[in-house]
Amino acid sequence: MRISRWFWIPAALHGALGIGLCFVPLFNLLAYEFAFAVCILAAPTGLAIGMGAGKSIGPARQAILATWGIAVLHLVPPLIFISLNALRIQNCNYWEGLSFFALLPLCTSLYAGTLGVVIARTLSATRRRVRVLAALLVTLGPLAITLCTLYQEPPIFAFDHLWGHFAGSLYDEVIRLDVRLWLFRLGTLLRVLLLAAFVVAWDRRRSVGRWQIVGIIVLGVLAASLYETSLGGRVGFRVNRGDIEELLSDSITTEKIIIHLPAGVEPKLRQQIVDEHVFRVDQLTQRLGVELEQPLHSYVYPNADTKAQLMGGHNTQIAKPWLHEIHIHGLQSPHPVLAHELAHAVAATFGSPPFAVSSNHGIFVNMGLVEGLAEAVIVERDDLEIDRWAKALRQLELAPDMRTILGTAGFWGQAPRRAYTIAGSFVRFLLLKHGSEALRRVYPHGDFDVAYGTSLDALVTEWETTIDAIILSEPELALARAQFDRPSIFNRACAHEVALLRRQASSAAFADAIPIYQRICAHEGNTPNCRMDLLFALERAGDNDGFLQAADQLLNEKRLHR
Repeated sequence: MRISRWFWIPAALHGALGIGLCFVPLFNLLAYEFAFAVCILAAPTGLAIGMGAGKSIGPARQAILATWGIAVLHLVPPLIFISLNALRIQNCNYWEGLSFFALLPLCTSLYAGTLGVVIARTLSATRRRVRVLAALLVTLGPLAITLCTLYQEPPIFAFDHLWGHFAGSLYDEVIRLDVRLWLFRLGTLLRVLLLAAFVVAWDRRRSVGRWQIVGIIVLGVLAASLYETSLGGRVGFRVNRGDIEELLSDSITTEKIIIHLPAGVEPKLRQQIVDEHVFRVDQLTQRLGVELEQPLHSYVYPNADTKAQLMGGHNTQIAKPWLHEIHIHGLQSPHPVLAHELAHAVAATFGSPPFAVSSNHGIFVNMGLVEGLAEAVIVERDDLEIDRWAKALRQLELAPDMRTILGTAGFWGQAPRRAYTIAGSFVRFLLLKHGSEALRRVYPHGDFDVAYGTSLDALVTEWETTIDAIILSEPELALARAQFDRPSIFNRACAHEVALLRRQASSAAFADAIPIYQRICAHEGNTPNCRMDLLFALERAGDNDGFLQAADQLLNEKRLHR
């Protein structure tokens, strides 16, 4: 009866979670996001299973084996539900998703369950509240350490034996199943075996002896630590600022910013990169009317792969405003996102703690204001400046409501290009009409009534009236359709698989790129944009007949301007 309770309650919780996730975009297929969500629940349920088995089952060996069996079985319901959901939601790489499921919730469940047995057996003579306190300590302790590391160090990814693997930026479409996760989870399984050996020895402590128990503990800690320290930095699941600065060893210090570059950058390009950094910081501080309290740091990685390995965010270039630093890739000048990321770091001078951005109660970040400000204060870099893009979005009925974007979670559900453009245009309107002082007042907490003496709704209405007065030509609208046709990552089929295929196509030989773009078209439903990419691939490969045939089909369908 007790064993059935240990199984059915956790299994029911995971089953309910699995059913719910079947209807949440991006989480509704067997891929990283689903596995990560199940992993978060597997930590407490696995621990509860282990504590129950450790308390009720006699011999330690049997308690361990029962825990492992139930830890595996209670994850079957969500796996079944998400697999059946593939009948209604396209799954692009089921086997990779299954690997994520094994490496995230399954490994976490085994580890948490074994920890639970350790707590139950070693604290069997104590009161229940002591065991509960110990359980909270072993679950919340690692989580607190992980969160502190994410806050204090450059990497935006995290590897935690109990809570799994956090891949980093939500907007980063390339989430790969790489060797780091495999080797990290090998370390998790090593811990599982060491803990199991300890529990068995603990049960036999009267015959084994106290010093032998101590020896097992010391050897176990040494083995686990040696594995982490020897592989963590080299493989990339334990990275700190020192590792990054060792690679980006060319440090150039100026009055307002310190630039970290890889060694060996060509001298002329090196100076151009430094000059652009200095110019952008001066430009941004003047536009926002602030003085920096301390120098900024800019870490410039040679390419996206290196940045992804060292700090996360393959396609996403980021700022950590509270650390006064940015992380970008690409040794080039002018740099396409340098000014945007520096704007976040400069705005930290009037941002709200603890993240030095616009937020409510310190944790609910107002991404509409954060990204809107960064877009508003940089030099326009597109064929259409930002207000004309905003007009095009409104005229094409693709524009998200600015009032929604400025909500707690409204920004995340929008297609990034649309959200960034609308937010940037609105904040630019505020900056040009009311000046930087009012913008600095509204930014910390988004209190428009205090900063501007009027409501957000009135300001948005005034901005909409201004934008709607702009007149666009048909070519401008056609260009905008092409630019903003792509939906949010939450609403795209096979977002991660398609992003990975695009990376492969960009580095493949011309002829080899054709079948890759054909696979992308199959995933995306033969949209005009992906078929245009296929056309260019055919043209580059010299397949004139294929190019003409595909172009005729696309033109005859008359989908290019829809």
